[in-house]
Amino acid sequence: MCMICFTEALSAAPAIQLDCSHVFHLQCCRRVLENRWLGPRITFGFISCPICKNKINHIVLKDLLDPIKELYEDVRRKALMRLEYEGLHKSEAITTPGVRFYNDPAGYAMNRYAYYVCYKCRKVCCKLY
Repeated sequence: MCMICFTEALSAAPAIQLDCSHVFHLQCCRRVLENRWLGPRITFGFISCPICKNKINHIVLKDLLDPIKELYEDVRRKALMRLEYEGLHKSEAITTPGVRFYNDPAGYAMNRYAYYVCYKCRKVCCKLY
């Protein structure tokens, strides 16, 4: 059973095995990557395997994954710049052992700041709260 569509057996349609070893229908993987995130805020949970949460990766998905990786790096870079600009790059949320974002300033920044695609220029911009 495909754990993305939950409708057909894996043998019913072309399937691929991701780098994490999980198998899904090719079209289901493509649909998830084409649909991207839900809502206006850019999030990247959709690029995770639904079973193990490792990043989805397979050579036949390269045409969809490459632009997503570029977008991810753009959002990551902007979030880290904003974090440093606000002086939060050494905050307790990053430096305290055992907390969610310990030694992960990029994860903290991407969770803290909301990024959107501008409807006019189609570039990534930050919405301050």
